[in-house]
Amino acid sequence: MNFEVVETQSFATEVATAISKLKEKDVRIVLGNFNESWARNVFCEAHRVLRQCSRVGMTGRKYQWLIMGTYSTSWWLDPAPCPSHTLAQALDGVILTDLLPLATSGEITVSGITADEYKEEYDSRRGNEYSRFHGYTYDGVWAVALAIQHVAHKIRHYRKNETVIDFQYRDPLWEQLFLEALRNTSFEGVTVNGTEIKVGEFNGVTHELDLSRGQGIRWATGRGPPKDRTHQIFEHSHVNVAIYSSLAVVASLGIILATVFLAINIKYRNQRYIKMSSPYLNNLIIIGSMLTYSSVIFLGLDSRLTSVQAFPYICTARAWLLMAGFSLAFGAMFSKTWRVHSIFTDVKLNKKVIKDYQLYMVVGVLLVIDLGIMTTWQVADPFFRSTKLMESYLVELRRNPQGVIDKRIRATLGPRSNKRRDSSELEEKFREAKTSNQKWRKILLERDNELQTLLRVLGQDEKVISNPPAPPEVTQLKKDR
Repeated sequence: MNFEVVETQSFATEVATAISKLKEKDVRIVLGNFNESWARNVFCEAHRVLRQCSRVGMTGRKYQWLIMGTYSTSWWLDPAPCPSHTLAQALDGVILTDLLPLATSGEITVSGITADEYKEEYDSRRGNEYSRFHGYTYDGVWAVALAIQHVAHKIRHYRKNETVIDFQYRDPLWEQLFLEALRNTSFEGVTVNGTEIKVGEFNGVTHELDLSRGQGIRWATGRGPPKDRTHQIFEHSHVNVAIYSSLAVVASLGIILATVFLAINIKYRNQRYIKMSSPYLNNLIIIGSMLTYSSVIFLGLDSRLTSVQAFPYICTARAWLLMAGFSLAFGAMFSKTWRVHSIFTDVKLNKKVIKDYQLYMVVGVLLVIDLGIMTTWQVADPFFRSTKLMESYLVELRRNPQGVIDKRIRATLGPRSNKRRDSSELEEKFREAKTSNQKWRKILLERDNELQTLLRVLGQDEKVISNPPAPPEVTQLKKDR
């Protein structure tokens, strides 16, 4: 079978930590091996997580529990840490394995009767006593009888003067003959509910699961078995075309309007009022505004609207256009404001003349500074295209009942930096150290649980009763409606 064990947890005193670890690992299919007393504690704790957390806990339609064990009838009604109706709700849809008390094939057994006929005879004779293993006892007696018959014929080939009456417990020959007889004995026997529903049978010899011998599994989702993990959907996050188109249109209108103003300013530059406002500085402000508007169009482009190969050049154009536009517009406006400020703050009230070329020099200095910064940046650390994994989020269950986790990917551009690579290496080492720490903490917890179990076993006398193996019966708990 193709399956993966995501997490293994054991407990000796409390189960909250184990359930929390399973939930952190996003375990959806849980195979539990504990007695019915611990089963009540486990499912009460899982339901308690469900009540205390805003998200779904370790029970419900997203999870499937499989319990390995032969529990008593209506075992969930016994005293538990939570009310019986709460425990029944947590157990809704849980699949258990149990022993088949009798065969269901309807075949004639070695005794000449069917399993149903045997059960009728057993019920007529048992009185008030009952054991769920009566069929296995019956088949065990037949197995011993057939083995004795086989040995009775086989012993004559080794010791002609002996019969089964001469059996010796410590004789190696008798031991070998009986082991061989029991190993080769095969016959049709009689062996192979509350709110429990039988959903199928598993043959431990052929390793086949037959779901036709039951009422069928009723999945809580209504569509099939739950997902074995949280499915991650990776998709590219793009710029909204409608919003980008609106902003691009507005920016284009701004460029057109700025072009009109530039033409008017050039044509009527000798007019008195326009000439007094420094038309050449006005031209620089208009050109800077046009470049800034153009950067808006480039800033909204992504991989869906342009090619991947052109992305580094687009990123470069974004930075240069925004830098040049801001320096021209702000620099020219700043220089004009500075001239007005200098004139009106002259305490001597002398006539002070600041020529336009001086203002051009201020704008030129700002441009040279920005040009030096951008050129150094472009040469030392040019732009490149990178892909960024954004924070994942949970899709609303009412929109997607399967609760899919969606991780979105956004293509971004950033400067190439050695520090970024060093940071990535440090983050990788930190993740490795964190994983190693979790591993050793898990081992320490397991050893502590084993020590607690050993101390509990040493503190009381226990009697171990061994039962013969038998084919399990697969059942499913159904919530009492």
